[in-house]
Amino acid sequence: MINLKDVGLNFIILSPFIFHMEFIALFIAIFTYLMIALRSITKIPPWASMFFGGVLMIVTGVISVDQAYSSINLDVIIFLITIFTFSSALEISGFLRYLAYKLVMKYRQPRKIIFLYFSTQVSFLTL
Repeated sequence: MINLKDVGLNFIILSPFIFHMEFIALFIAIFTYLMIALRSITKIPPWASMFFGGVLMIVTGVISVDQAYSSINLDVIIFLITIFTFSSALEISGFLRYLAYKLVMKYRQPRKIIFLYFSTQVSFLTL
């Protein structure tokens, strides 16, 4: 049994508020992931969806501005900018479509498709 003197009055008063903020954070995370997953429909780039999710976290009070600043890692930001730049260039140039066409033409037989599938999965899992 919980002794209320050990828990403290502040925890009892603030616990519904903290519980409520966790649901807000969960809703924002799900909303952000949906925006990223549905980018072909919404035409919103992934970086804009992530930025919007971060702004929503600050505006709703889930995290403070100081917490947001302290969580920024410039190495990750530079890495993501580089990856987005290269992937956008490969997509715009048509290289990804060409690569997909070549893979489909090379691996038309069912056994080769299974090999391609498993080798791709293994390569992604080892990253």
